[in-house]
Amino acid sequence: MTAAEPLRRTPNEQQPHVHVPAVDRVRKLCLSLPGSSEKEAWGDPSFRANGRMYAIMKFGRGMRLWCAAPAGAQQVLVESDPARFFKPSNHPLHSGWIGITLDLTPIDWDAVGFLLAQAHEVVVARGLRPPRKE
Repeated sequence: MTAAEPLRRTPNEQQPHVHVPAVDRVRKLCLSLPGSSEKEAWGDPSFRANGRMYAIMKFGRGMRLWCAAPAGAQQVLVESDPARFFKPSNHPLHSGWIGITLDLTPIDWDAVGFLLAQAHEVVVARGLRPPRKE
């Protein structure tokens, strides 16, 4: 590899977070859902249903899970436990998504599994809607 070649990210060398127990647990929950697959997005593991993203792990300010959510769920969860739940970003694609802090213990894995199943369902349902008429 020369200095001009881009450095390719691999799980063992530059993504030690890819195989930490919480990531493995999220991976197992996501991949148990119908039509789910994992794909790296922006250097992080993301999970998709029929090619549409419904969850992504984020690192940098701790271990975070972002996932799609049904209408109104983001506000309810953030207000109920702002230390654990947050609004992921101002990006329009994440409007209504839920951020979950996985650094806080204990982690309620049943709740995480439920939220991931909801995220999966929301994204699959969006894919079944007819295209909007312009």
